[in-house]
Amino acid sequence: MLYMVPGVLAGAVFYFILTAVNWGVEAVSSKKYQLRAHGRLIVHCLVAIAFTIFLAAAGGGGNWATQMQVSGFILAGCILSIVTSVTDKSCDQGKAD
Repeated sequence: MLYMVPGVLAGAVFYFILTAVNWGVEAVSSKKYQLRAHGRLIVHCLVAIAFTIFLAAAGGGGNWATQMQVSGFILAGCILSIVTSVTDKSCDQGKAD
């Protein structure tokens, strides 16, 4: 379980960077360029693939520790995407009222 912590931290940091960039794009341009929760999860999963390749190449191949770190990275993305989805829905419902 200890090997999952670096992946969770890296996944959370990346997701917060992605969220900040998304807020910046939303502030500068129109709403049509804003990434919703599903879009962020897709980008997060693509980065998880790159993270996997980086860990496997840097460590000389994938092992169970690499798999635990990648699992943590993806877990952080899924949890934060669920939070984003819930907040997106509540914002959309608030605007509809």
